Amino acid sequence: MTDAATAVTAENNAPPPPPEMTPPPSMEGAPDEEAAVEQAIARGVDGLVQIGDRYEVLTNASAVMTDATQQQTYLARRIGQSQPHAFAIVTGTRPVARSEILSGLRTVENPGLLQLVDWGVVNWPLERRQRLLCVFERPHAPRLMSSMKEHRAPMGEDEAVRAILDPCINVLGDLYNRGIFHGAIRPTNLYYNPGGSATAILGQCVSAPPSFGQPTIIEPIERAMAMPSGRGPGTIADDIYALGATLAVLALGHDPSQGMTDEQFIEQKIDRGSYPAIIGNTRISSGLIEPLRGMLYDDPRQRWTIDDIRQWLGGRRLSPKQPQIARRAQRAFALGGQELWRPRSVAMAMRDNVVEAVKVIDNGELDRWLRRTLGDNGMANRVAEAVTTASSSGRGGSFEDRLVARVSMALDPAAPIRYKGNAMMPLGIGDALAYAVGEGQGPQEICEVITGQLPLFWINCQTDAKPEHTGYIKQFDQYKTYLERSAYGYGPERVLYEMVGSMPCASDMLQEFYVTSSYELIRAFEVVAMKGEQRPSAPIDRHCAAFIAGRDRRVAEIMLNALGTGKDGDSGKVLATLNILTSIQRRFGPPQLPNLAGWFCDLMLPVIERFHNRNLRKRLTEEAQQAARKGDLAELQALVDDPKTIRSDEEGFMEARRNFVLLAAEIARLKKEVANRSTLERGAGREAAAVISAVLAVIVIAGIVVVRATGMAGL
Repeated sequence: MTDAATAVTAENNAPPPPPEMTPPPSMEGAPDEEAAVEQAIARGVDGLVQIGDRYEVLTNASAVMTDATQQQTYLARRIGQSQPHAFAIVTGTRPVARSEILSGLRTVENPGLLQLVDWGVVNWPLERRQRLLCVFERPHAPRLMSSMKEHRAPMGEDEAVRAILDPCINVLGDLYNRGIFHGAIRPTNLYYNPGGSATAILGQCVSAPPSFGQPTIIEPIERAMAMPSGRGPGTIADDIYALGATLAVLALGHDPSQGMTDEQFIEQKIDRGSYPAIIGNTRISSGLIEPLRGMLYDDPRQRWTIDDIRQWLGGRRLSPKQPQIARRAQRAFALGGQELWRPRSVAMAMRDNVVEAVKVIDNGELDRWLRRTLGDNGMANRVAEAVTTASSSGRGGSFEDRLVARVSMALDPAAPIRYKGNAMMPLGIGDALAYAVGEGQGPQEICEVITGQLPLFWINCQTDAKPEHTGYIKQFDQYKTYLERSAYGYGPERVLYEMVGSMPCASDMLQEFYVTSSYELIRAFEVVAMKGEQRPSAPIDRHCAAFIAGRDRRVAEIMLNALGTGKDGDSGKVLATLNILTSIQRRFGPPQLPNLAGWFCDLMLPVIERFHNRNLRKRLTEEAQQAARKGDLAELQALVDDPKTIRSDEEGFMEARRNFVLLAAEIARLKKEVANRSTLERGAGREAAAVISAVLAVIVIAGIVVVRATGMAGL
């Protein structure tokens, strides 16, 4: 072990400093909360925002910030009541709220869980935009810990079991039965009055992606390695680990990872196992040792289950779990100035030392360490396969990063995918992409994880094959196909909306809205259309197209493909946009969209100009304006995209073209004759001679007739 690691271990094993007893934190609201309520009520309804027909939020009575996700909270109350008995969390896209679990969570009626009572998208006046608000019953107790840096009196066994473990395990059972992963169990998300008779209440888990606000000490080793936005949905085993880590912190009275970086404490867990790394040599209640060992077991397959914990609570004692420590090599592996004894540690260090990692891979040093020093030929073979697959697509581009990512997965299959400084679980890629988009970061690096087929290699590396892995393979193959197409409705935007079902449309034109369905999208367009000259050049951009493709399967692919042809304003693109929005209006309404229809009237010029008949174009323009006033996109579409009208116009145009060709040929012939002067003169002379001859002949004949007539008269 290095000197630094030894120092870290010594620090962790040392007795904790005397706890700095802090006063109990306030409830969900400031100490002057009641005064703030009275002030808000005195201001009148201007300070109220109504959610549905049940609750209203007091926008002038701000409560405390939630501790980890940093979403603002406000006091709320039932409509018709004077005092607020609830609070609302204002959620958004940074990070994305877990709106997909709201319906299921609302059905959980457990006194140990903060009760979700309502939610809805509202026009939030403080930001002048739409936001999703989630309303919870106000807990009648303060937060158990206001910060992970807080020191408090260690919690005894009886209180820990009665007030924390028992109610929380009942909550997890109810959530598990509904397929909900909590992902936010930590000391700062528990409400409890120490010394009281009531039990703890587990806080909310909807305002951020799973495990987004979790401290490193609370998460299992592999999930702690991932960046907060890329941990993805977890399992009941991960929630049980978080509950065990929370109990350990409360039993110690402080967070033992303080003073260490996340990487240092993860290394401590790898080196010693989670239970010894967290508890160290500190004495805790003997009755808590057995459940903590079981709940903090690093192998999720061997970790205690809900049934195991319930049996223990019922008095049954189970076989003690010994710390699970990864195999240690006989000689350390040097990388990045560190001496590393285990493959997991090597894999973790490779992310920050890519160039050096490529060197030890290429020169065979890593392979020799695995085979000779560690004695693990199976892992060495997996590393060799990783090198082969990484090289199959050539050594250009981001080859070194792909190589290190694959080798890291071969060394530590359970760990997240590490690529260019990012660390994501395969199912956390979508949340990481959503967070990057929300922060204004480019999606390129995260998308390269998919195009480089790293999730598929991660699945192949798993020693514990699961049935759902087959579905993951199909999904990521499809995502790769989306990324390889640049047309509207594909690309990174399509992957984002396919992977994150709760992601609202992130189009720049819809920043003021919280759009989660086609129903809401077309209504947002109606408002955008009112901006006149400030509105965009076209209603559907890349984000909108991808959002529609991911949320509305009834929209045909052929419509989306037509969006990618030409520039904004081209007739084909305008028609494709109109067809898509007409389809949405027909199925979801509303029946009248006059502003949106008027917007299309302004865009309709190239569509109408494609008709050849001048009178028809004039008539269509007038009728389109009339249809726009009605707000029916279908009527507008029928005018300009009617097959019979198009065919009749084409037939008339073809007939006109034929006549034009004939007339043009005749004109050309005449022009040619006029241009040839000698031919014209000879022709004119012949015509004059013929006329003169005819005239003379007539005169002669007439003279003969007269002479003969005169002679006959003389006789």
